[in-house]
Amino acid sequence: MSTHKALVLETKQGKQVVKDQPTPEPGKGDVLVRAESVALNPVDQIIASAGIFVEKYPTILGVDGAGVIETVGEGVQKYKPGDRVFFKGEIGNPPSSTFQQKVVVPADLIAKIPDQWSFDQAATLPLAALTAAVGLYDVFKLPLPNEGTAAQAGQWILVTGGSGSVGQLVIQLAKKSGLKVIATSSPHNFPLLKHLGADVTLDRSSPTYVSEVRSLTSENLTLAYDASGKEAIQATQSLSSSSPSKLVLVLPPPKGLEDAKKGKQVESTTIFAGGYDESQRGLSARVWRLLEGQRFQREGKVSGFKFVARPQETK
Repeated sequence: MSTHKALVLETKQGKQVVKDQPTPEPGKGDVLVRAESVALNPVDQIIASAGIFVEKYPTILGVDGAGVIETVGEGVQKYKPGDRVFFKGEIGNPPSSTFQQKVVVPADLIAKIPDQWSFDQAATLPLAALTAAVGLYDVFKLPLPNEGTAAQAGQWILVTGGSGSVGQLVIQLAKKSGLKVIATSSPHNFPLLKHLGADVTLDRSSPTYVSEVRSLTSENLTLAYDASGKEAIQATQSLSSSSPSKLVLVLPPPKGLEDAKKGKQVESTTIFAGGYDESQRGLSARVWRLLEGQRFQREGKVSGFKFVARPQETK
């Protein structure tokens, strides 16, 4: 059996070591991808140091990847060897984790890379896109832009941490779903947020942040997405005091959040898109088709920022 290099986490909270791994054949409905670029996410380090989300060791980490299909499994018709694709791996399932040179991925959970995108660019998208999508389409119940018009079209959404990889995708997808976007970041990132579609940009450190949001939304903001993981309190304070509201968090609720909710009807949801339960798998396939669509490729605005590594350069 052929082998490839992989970064193996040998034990819980242990060291990651480069080792040879047997290269599996893709099963029915799967493809084998030669990983050219993989993105580094904070969750990877959290798993390695805290020993969470993974039950069996040794394991391989990494959830974001892009590369070239080498072989396809039985029943795969849409893709062929040589296709450039991006994909999201699955934490706790080593063959589909991305910190290695060869990755087995379900064919319905990959998408072709637009010609104008590099492997590095494409590899930054999967986890951020799915995290954004779970909040917008599972929690907020918006329709995907290519699946209908949102009942909330024209309403405001607050997106904190708009310049981060998740925040950038939330802004773009929310705009395409018909929402008006208030996005927070450091001022030097305002031009980027405007380019991505934000209607209003606010300094995340401004003492008037909350009052500005409440004024802009006539004190009736009902949707907030804390993509920063650090502004849940301000986002909650910005929400309506008279209407039911929803708040999406990408990190566990901070101390003080329940106090901020007092006098409000806020439903907060913490999301994690590193695995594949059935609802996320179905949503992933729909989001991948959206990102693969001609309209997104023409506009070329779907973007994020992460550090990347190139597995094929591993010695």
